[in-house]
Amino acid sequence: MKSKALVALALFLSTAYLHAPRQDVHAEDVEAKSYPVLSGVGIALTLKDGHLIAFKLLPNSPADESGLIKEGSRLVSVKVDGKTLSMNGKSVSEAASLIRGPVGTNVVLTLVAPDDDAETKVTLVRNALEIAGVPDSTYKAFIGKPIPNFQLSSLDGSAKKNLSDYQGKIVVLDFWASWCPTCYAPVAKMQKMCEDNPQWAGKVELVTVTVDSELSKAVEVIKQQKWYRTHNLAVEVDELKAIGVTVVPVIIIIAPNGTIATMAGAHALDTEKEVAALLAK
Repeated sequence: MKSKALVALALFLSTAYLHAPRQDVHAEDVEAKSYPVLSGVGIALTLKDGHLIAFKLLPNSPADESGLIKEGSRLVSVKVDGKTLSMNGKSVSEAASLIRGPVGTNVVLTLVAPDDDAETKVTLVRNALEIAGVPDSTYKAFIGKPIPNFQLSSLDGSAKKNLSDYQGKIVVLDFWASWCPTCYAPVAKMQKMCEDNPQWAGKVELVTVTVDSELSKAVEVIKQQKWYRTHNLAVEVDELKAIGVTVVPVIIIIAPNGTIATMAGAHALDTEKEVAALLAK
């Protein structure tokens, strides 16, 4: 995999784009349920003088339609899961990972407008956001179909593993990269899922899959972040062409029969809820 093939999109919260051929999508293959590539509130952030600034609002996004957020506003705090977190000292990627989340869930932002010292709290409902060239239908076309048997490898490159080796289990694949900081939060959540769900042992495999060309960089991030509860593997970008993965972070959940149960942007998906639903069947 050549580094030229990878481009990070800073706009709309740092989704990373992999240049791969687009899969043809047929109308009859598209299910009604939406699994977006990217979900959030439509604020593009930048760091200026040590502060996080909302430098652009995506037209028709929740942030834009609220009418309460001005471009140039300073982001003071983000409230998620009942916790209010100060954005002081946070990076763009850290803030983006907090703001993004499953469609239909709430996030509360506290901002200061560029022409006003008063703080304003805005409650926004996350929604699907568009990424140019990567339509939601690309993902929908794969849901309910058998997962292609592409090959994964160990992080030292010494061993190969076929996806079919996991047949009979629920498999969660989280595709990420060391150069994609917004990929880190979903992988961290996978670690917590392992810890919180010991009853999944033998039934569910949680696998992180780096698309890094230099695996040593992925290994270094894993050591720094202490991601040791998941199975950490790697994949060549060419292997992803067959399943339409063109951005990271992306999560694919595979049912025990080998079909794709869910495929979505990692921040757009409640992985734990989806796995629990499969286990209940």
